[in-house]
Amino acid sequence: MFQSPVFHVFIDESGSVMAEKGQSNLYICTAVIVSDEHKQDVIKGLAEIVQKHRLGTVLKSSQVGANVSRRIEILKDLMSLDFTYLFLMTDKNKFSPDSPLGKYKKSRYKFLHRKLNQIIAEKSCNLNIVIDQYGSQEFQDECLEYFQKDSCDFFAGEISTSYADDQVESLLQIADFIGGSLMYCFDKTRKGEHSDKIRKILQPKEVGCEFFPRGIYPTLAVRPIPSTEIEEQIYRHLYNKAASFLDKTEDSTNPEEQMQFQTLNRLFIARNYEEPADQWIFSEDLRRDLTEQNFEISKRAFTVKIIGGLRYKGIIIAGSPSGYKLALNLDDITNYLAHDSNIVFPMLSKLKLARDEIMSLAGYNILAGEYQNFDAILTQLSAEQIRQYVEEPDVEKMEMIKDDEE
Repeated sequence: MFQSPVFHVFIDESGSVMAEKGQSNLYICTAVIVSDEHKQDVIKGLAEIVQKHRLGTVLKSSQVGANVSRRIEILKDLMSLDFTYLFLMTDKNKFSPDSPLGKYKKSRYKFLHRKLNQIIAEKSCNLNIVIDQYGSQEFQDECLEYFQKDSCDFFAGEISTSYADDQVESLLQIADFIGGSLMYCFDKTRKGEHSDKIRKILQPKEVGCEFFPRGIYPTLAVRPIPSTEIEEQIYRHLYNKAASFLDKTEDSTNPEEQMQFQTLNRLFIARNYEEPADQWIFSEDLRRDLTEQNFEISKRAFTVKIIGGLRYKGIIIAGSPSGYKLALNLDDITNYLAHDSNIVFPMLSKLKLARDEIMSLAGYNILAGEYQNFDAILTQLSAEQIRQYVEEPDVEKMEMIKDDEE
């Protein structure tokens, strides 16, 4: 009889759950996931890393602090261990002051851990969740009762949740260290040249991430928008468009909408928090994300139904040889237009050549009748535009076009 695999999940948080003076605006919950069969090997490997780097008895992010070179060396060793992780990143500044999540620590803590549990629960397995000790015993008991009662609403497998000290459950130390390292990637006060190095080390082990709350920006009702406001208002409008779609489809049971949500969510987080070079994500990586969420989709269907579907809903996604990127400003839109011009103009140029060839041979316009709209467009296509895309093709751009058409 088949038995669902058992995974151990170790959750720790970085930053204060509430918005407090002198604290980062970010609060990161990190969940380290280890299979039952590899748990003891990971515990042993962690102990060896602690000893190698002379960390005493416990690996703590705060112990390493801003010594980023030491942090990077420890992270490189941690990546040799057999685990994965995911995280939920919260921007406390975006909670509405009138919301219970903006006012009350207990409400926010319980909600955010429930949110993280929902992400974890997408995996088809039995889970043993261990959370780093936080607050009083009364607080922990209340939270455990809430987690256990609530988990049956969204999780089909067996699940157990408990609190523990990081010296009793040592793998909590990995969650602590990864969460603290993510702060050096995303927190504005700690970002620097080291951020890109840390992200590149961590990402091979990263199986999921989510940003919450997305929030909605106020926008101007005045039309036309004053030129001094245009950049900011375009950003706010496009951000709101993406955030609203994510809020609407997050709990959708439609498989196509769920794939669109997963894809846009990763692009949304990358665009808002990653370094510029990492805001572009290859199609293969986005499809791999869907495969890990038990979705199967071909390359062409992904391009047409997921990326194309999002674009049809007014969400601008730029494309380039570096992948896809959520467009949120005029520069992003310029990239989008450049991408499309390198697809549309060569196609129209070839169609114009075909029309003119038959016209010169037989005096017959192949674009008459139902294709006359094409004929009107081609009439406006200048010889210079044809020459630009046919006689002097940009090899890099044409390779991108080839990839898109396959």
